[in-house]
Amino acid sequence: MLVRVNIMIRYNKLIICMLIFFAGIFGGQTVIAEETRPIVAFTHWPPMKVIKGDSFEGIDASILRELGKRLNLHFRFIECPWKRCLEIIRDGRADFISGLAKQTDREKYMVFIEPPYKETFSSAFYARKVLKGKPHPIRRYEDLYQSEVGMIRGGLYFDRFDKDPKITKVGVTNEIQLLKMLDVGRYDIIIGNDLNIDYLIHRHGFSGKFEKAPFKVDSFTPTYIAISKKSKFIDVIPRLGVALKNMIESKRIEEIEQTYMKKFKAN
Repeated sequence: MLVRVNIMIRYNKLIICMLIFFAGIFGGQTVIAEETRPIVAFTHWPPMKVIKGDSFEGIDASILRELGKRLNLHFRFIECPWKRCLEIIRDGRADFISGLAKQTDREKYMVFIEPPYKETFSSAFYARKVLKGKPHPIRRYEDLYQSEVGMIRGGLYFDRFDKDPKITKVGVTNEIQLLKMLDVGRYDIIIGNDLNIDYLIHRHGFSGKFEKAPFKVDSFTPTYIAISKKSKFIDVIPRLGVALKNMIESKRIEEIEQTYMKKFKAN
């Protein structure tokens, strides 16, 4: 009887040791997997990038996740204001970022993945709703010289506007701030991507308050996914480019955008 008890004690000890051993192995793997997941710097910029609590959604998030599936990459998204996102890409604290126009100073610290996943967008100007019969304050480019224009700090729109020192430009960190400033009369005019601004006006209770200018600029501005030059995932660039090209040529990116916008309009 005593022998049987001793055997049972030894057996139980063995089971406990094995459980601790395997817990250590698999626990260690979980930590390593988390540490080695590529980080995406992500700013709230709907409908392309949508952050709801701890959830990262929108057109760009869907595109990146599909790329991840094709390449067996499990992206981890972190929230940051746009300027901060650029800083952590430059410092190598994040690996990937999307929604970028190619610019010489950015090419110093990031690699732009070819091909661009979007090539054109429209920059539009918004003012508070004008009285019926009264013309919109922005009917041509030169009208911008008479107004203070709200914009996203560090944002790029179209070449003439970006480089024009005669326009009074005031920067904020996000588009919701722009709309609030316009609503209370702090800004005369704001500029933004019309897909983005129209989405936010609808979502945040500003419908009927603002009017889009008849003057807008359709720009050929290729939009890219980029990777930090300090990223340990730099060797994935060729495969990522191939996967992205396949998604563009198969119209998959177009499908993702259309699906997301249908959901938005339905709500």
